[in-house]
Formats: sequence, structure tokens, C-alpha cells
Amino acid sequence: MRRSDLKIGGLFFVISVAVKLPYLGTFLTIDEPRWIRGAGQFLMALRSGNLAETYWHFHPGITITWGEVIILWVQSWWAANATLEEFVKFQMDNLALSVGAMRLSGVLLTSLALPFVYVFAKPLLGKWPGILGVGLLAVDPFWVAHSRIVNGDALAAVLMIVSFLAFALLLNKPDYKWAIISGIFVGLSFLTKMPSQILIPLILMLSIIGYFKDRNWKFWLKALLLCGLTTTIVFIALWPAMWVAPIKTLRTMYVDTFEVGDIGGKDKVEFFLGVVREKQSLFFYPLALLFRLTPVNLVGLVLALGLFLRSKERLISAELKSKQAAALLALFILVVVILANVSPKKADRYALSVVLVVDLLAGIGWIWLIQKIMAAKKITINLTTITSLLIAGQLIFIFLNYPYVLTYYNPILGGYAKAVELVPVGWGEGLEQAAAWINSQPDGQEATISPYYENVTNHYLAGTSLDWPKDGKKQVLADYVVFYIAQTQRQLPYPGLVNYFRKQAPVYTIQYGETPYIWVYKRKRPIKPLIGEAQIVGRAQIVGYSQSETKLIPGNSAEFILYFLTKDQPLPDNEDFRVSLVDAQGNEHGMWQSAAENQWIPNAIVEWKGTLSLPASLPPEDYKLKVALIDTNINAEVTLFPFDDEIITLGP
Repeated sequence: MRRSDLKIGGLFFVISVAVKLPYLGTFLTIDEPRWIRGAGQFLMALRSGNLAETYWHFHPGITITWGEVIILWVQSWWAANATLEEFVKFQMDNLALSVGAMRLSGVLLTSLALPFVYVFAKPLLGKWPGILGVGLLAVDPFWVAHSRIVNGDALAAVLMIVSFLAFALLLNKPDYKWAIISGIFVGLSFLTKMPSQILIPLILMLSIIGYFKDRNWKFWLKALLLCGLTTTIVFIALWPAMWVAPIKTLRTMYVDTFEVGDIGGKDKVEFFLGVVREKQSLFFYPLALLFRLTPVNLVGLVLALGLFLRSKERLISAELKSKQAAALLALFILVVVILANVSPKKADRYALSVVLVVDLLAGIGWIWLIQKIMAAKKITINLTTITSLLIAGQLIFIFLNYPYVLTYYNPILGGYAKAVELVPVGWGEGLEQAAAWINSQPDGQEATISPYYENVTNHYLAGTSLDWPKDGKKQVLADYVVFYIAQTQRQLPYPGLVNYFRKQAPVYTIQYGETPYIWVYKRKRPIKPLIGEAQIVGRAQIVGYSQSETKLIPGNSAEFILYFLTKDQPLPDNEDFRVSLVDAQGNEHGMWQSAAENQWIPNAIVEWKGTLSLPASLPPEDYKLKVALIDTNINAEVTLFPFDDEIITLGP
């Protein structure tokens, strides 16, 4: 390896780390609590010797986890008067404080892979296409965004590229060392994240191409065996669970993939082209990935396509080499997109490696255009300058999206504002701002909050954080409800709840540019939850009530609102609800008048309003609240809600 290649690779490492460090610990994303706690479990398993417990997820996330474990271990040296167990527990309980340090694992590991990408890409693409391609990769907003959070997608993607390029070198350099090197990176990618298994058919295809090129089947068979053997050795050597319980570990991975990971797509809803659907479209990846490109690599991709479509007769030797490299990279894209579409569970990050290959293709395309211009105009263009400018042009989009680089979407397609209309967006970024705003409110320290992605907001909220149930009960009863763009796109937990809150004005909104993506709603008045058999079978559940007056007084009236979670069946026109007070002798009191604007909506949250007028002669004592469903045609009760514990005390 030449010293100049090491310098260039080192430069890419420095650039990559530098663009990933700003604002590193300022927010959390949805998967990070699980990944960080997985590292804590891994470290404690090493400490106790229970190596089987180093399995924490089917991903399996081991490479990123090793980085986190080393960071935790080094940090623990400076932990005053704390054992390793106490220190790790504190870090796991305070993820808002520890996330920045944990993210260094992904930052450093993804950046360390770049010199290998360049060294293996250069012989295939050529020096300048390799420099520009890897330079664009180093500052690719989509890849940088995922490299600076605790998740394996970015690392798996770049490791896939390295292993593919290393094995592809066998096509021109029949040396078994490339099969071994490729196997090392295949093993590392398998240890990182599941989509990397797509490498198996890719490497098989490279072997088939090689066989048709030289007809040496023994060489390619041995290369495959060496690659597979090396992959197996790396996979076992770096995962302690495989040392002590290999069969159990692999079996658990398989089971968890379909049960925990929900690869089968059960109970999932997807969003695409503005429509909520049960299964994601086959056109999802082409559009979602197009949104993740930049103008720089998109134009470069088009230029590379132009080179690819030119006939061999019109190409010089250097261009022919670039065309062959482009063909291999195009094969990578095609296989990844096709196989990613096989899984019912789809997300743009699962095909992140495609965007990295586009960066390499863009390097080919741009350099081909520049060299064609120089040849046609008989001029000299400083390739260092033009390459630096193109890389800087891509880098700008990272700067424009700090601290949430995840919010970058292709401005040619309309950027973030258009993306929210067409493809799934949102990883939890910005929720810490919503939590800070709620904390700053007068009631923020004592409030109950039901936030979407509560596993993120829990680490920032001072009040009591509730979960996000599918029935919507806690959302109705909470003091604050936090809606998030990824939830509203998919109308979760169900459209009726989303529509109920959207009819209200949010008290706080967070926007990206002019596009809102977080909404905070505050309950207008206290809602008293009702405990008991609060069901109308097949129709609704009553979850609580509110009243306009803090204290009811005989001779006065008060507005009541009943809060229902309705089901499929409608409410007949001849049925209504009646509220009254019941004394100790079982006598009912009060005149109830339902509001004219009441409307029963199936599968929704319904507020049923009315006025309860109390006689002036009513003694100021304790009464039970009675809610009944009545048939207005015969003035008879259809269903009674026995709220025996709900006592209302009348004032003097």
C-alpha cells in the first residue's frame, strides 16, 4: 500500500469524524435506548463471566456494542467512589447524559472503514473517481446522520461496501488474500446488522462473473470457501455468546427476528405517497432512497449512467475501466433493492448501502465528465480543486441540517416539506425540545404526559411520563399529549384519536423550516377518570368526565363532558346519555340536558356534553355520580354505569 493512499485514507477518516461530532449528545432517537442498554448488558456479562448474556438482540449489534463497552470501561476509570456495576447502572438510567459518549462508537468505527473503502475502490474505479467517490461518501448526509447515532445501519452499510469491493478485486487480481480480507469484513457486517446478509448472493454473483471471465472454477470455489471460513471465524471470535452457546444463540436470533423484530409485518401499518397502508409498496425503496440523495451525487449518478450506456467502441481504456466498475456497483444496487423488497418490513436505512454506492458512482460520473471537458476543450482543470468543491457542495447539506442531520431530504424533490407528504420520516429528533418546553411550564414538574416515543422523552421529562396505549385512554386523561410526525403519518394509534386532537389547537409546535413535525396538546380542563364497568358492549368505553364548576352548589347548573372511546357500532337516534346524582337512599337528583351539538362517531374519541341542573333544596352532602344510557322513546335505562366509588360533594 502506497504512503499516499494512507494519507488520503487518513484524511477521509479525519473529515468523517469532524462532521459527525457537532451536537453529538444533544438528543436521543427511538432505537438508541435499546442499543445503549444492550452495551450495558454486554459489559456486565463480560464482568460476570456469563458470556451467553452478551446476546442482547437479533441484530446482533456486536461491533457497535464492543465500541460502547470500551467507552464505558474507560469512563469508569474516572468514576469516583463507584464500582463498575454502579457506574454502568447510572449510565443506563441517565441516557440523556450518556448518549453523546456512546455515539462515539459509531462515529469512530464508521470513519475507520473509509480508508479501506478508498484503498479497495481505487484499483476498480481509478484514483480520482475513488477519491471523489469516497469523499462524497464521507460527507453523505444520510450516512453521516446514521453514523452519529447508536445504531448499526451506517456501519453495516459501509462494511458491506468494503467486503464487496475487496472480493471484486479478485476479478482483476486473482489473489486469495482478497477473499480472506472480504471475509473479515463480511463477518464484521454480519455482527453489526441483519441486512448485511445480502452480501451472500452478491459475493456469489461476483464469483459467477469471475468464473465466466476465466473459467477457473477451482479458484472461485476456493475463494468462496476462504471467504466463508474467515467470516465464520470472525463471527465466532468477536461474539462471546458464540463461544459458550452457539446453537442457542443462533436459534434465539432466528426466533427473535420474527417475533421481536416483527419481520413478518404483523400489526404494522405503513405510510407511502400520502396513504396509510398495511403493506409497504414495491416502489418504496426507489422513491425513499431518491429523497436521501443530494444534488451532487444525484447528478453524478446520472453522469455515470451516461457513461454506462455508451458503447465500448466509443470509450478509451480508462473509460472502459470506469464502465466496468460502474456495472459492478449497479449490480450491488440492483441486488440490494430487490432483496430488501422481499422483506415486508421496509425502511430507507435498511438500504443505506445503496446510497453509499451511489456516491461511488457519482465519483465515476463527475470525473468522467471533467475529463471529457478537458479533452474536448484542450484545457487543464485542477482535479484537486474541483473534487474539493464537489465534496464541499455535498458537505453543505450536513451543515444546514445540524443538529438533526436525519432531517435532510433531497431539495430537488422538495426537501423535508415534500418528504413528509410521501415517505415515512422522523426518528425522535426534536422530542427533547418538546420535553424542555413542558418542563418549563408552571405545571410541568407535576404534569402527566403521554408522548409518542416515550422511550425517548422519558429521559428528558420532569413530570410523570405515561405510555402510548393503542386504545387512547391515557392520551385522553394526560395533562399533555405529544404528537410526532412518524405517528401522525401513520395515524397511530388509530385515526379517530389523531383527528380528535387535531381539531384542537396545539399549545406548542416544533417545525423544520415551515413544516411542523411535533405538536404538544394540553388538556383544557381536569378530567376525572372513572373506574368500574364502564363499557357499552360493542359500542364504547367511558374513560372519564370533566365539569365546568370546581364545586357543585344546589340551585346551580354545571356543564359536564363525558369522554368515550367508541367502537364500531353507532348510537341509535333514540338513545342518549343521562347524568344524575344519587343520594344515600338511592334517589336520583338533577335535571340533565344533552348538548345539541353532540355527535356519535364510531372508532373515535367522543366528548358527550350536557348540563346538569340541581334543585335548590338539595342538601349539601356526598352523592354518587350516575351515568346511564337511556332509550328516549320510552324514557328507560338501557345501560347503567355503576361508578360506586365516584363521590361528588355538594357545597353549601
